Amino acid sequence: MTRPIQRPSVSPEGNVMLEALVDRSEIYLGETVRYTLALVRRINLAEVGAFEPPTLTGVWSEVVSVPDKNEKVIRKGQPFISTPIFIRLIRPLQSGSSVLGGAKILVRTDS
Repeated sequence: MTRPIQRPSVSPEGNVMLEALVDRSEIYLGETVRYTLALVRRINLAEVGAFEPPTLTGVWSEVVSVPDKNEKVIRKGQPFISTPIFIRLIRPLQSGSSVLGGAKILVRTDS
């Protein structure tokens, strides 16, 4: 089970957002967490363009293959379709807080 990180990248009031998900809310030095970025939308997209992944400094990371699947989800009472676009296993290299950089994706809607 994955859960959204406390602050979503974009407010769920929008039609398209990037959502960061982790499978654990707390980890300790030497432990690994699965970090997923999902493109979450409630409208059809004409095109998904350039993707700029987050910077992962201060952590060890390993690439995980991204499944080609969509999932129906509810965010703030609204139906969305969630598609994973970036998955990494990450492990902090030192104790304390780690901040991952932001990610960006270019999309074009049908409207």
